[in-house]
Amino acid sequence: GCNDWMALGAMYTVQNAGLEVGKKFAIGGYDDIPAASRSLPSLTTVHQPIYDIGEPLFYSFIKGTFQFILVQLNLYNVRRKKIIII
Repeated sequence: GCNDWMALGAMYTVQNAGLEVGKKFAIGGYDDIPAASRSLPSLTTVHQPIYDIGEPLFYSFIKGTFQFILVQLNLYNVRRKKIIII
């Protein structure tokens, strides 16, 4: 798969080739960046809780423990259009 910026770049390339994203091509990404909901068509993406990932690592760094930390992530799909991960 690709992150949202890569997926948006792929959408731009497909559209500049005169093809329609959402009809002939479906593109999706991950990260759920704000631009994903503003693109035309809007981008289907997987939301990643970046804060929830980074907070325990930050505090581990501040404490100087540098240990492996298990973090349970609540990922979910933000479906906006038909999707195929590239």
